[in-house]
Amino acid sequence: MNVGTRNGYTIRDGENVIKVSTEGLTDFFMWNPQDNAGKTPSAWSDMEPGDGDKFAGVEPGYFHEWKRLSPGEEFVGSQTLSVA
Repeated sequence: MNVGTRNGYTIRDGENVIKVSTEGLTDFFMWNPQDNAGKTPSAWSDMEPGDGDKFAGVEPGYFHEWKRLSPGEEFVGSQTLSVA
């Protein structure tokens, strides 16, 4: 089960738990290469065959609407991953 709030997410895969904490970033995109990793020269050459199923990419962002800044305004976002 995956649980999300506006400041982070908890991703559960069996006994594995990844906690994603964010500041200023209300969305994230999670992906994995699955069977393509390690199979062809155009795929990720630093992965062993079959390791794509064990990999998860977590990319934070602000996707649901435009983030508008006034002139001179600064926006800072951060992400922290912890594995339990």
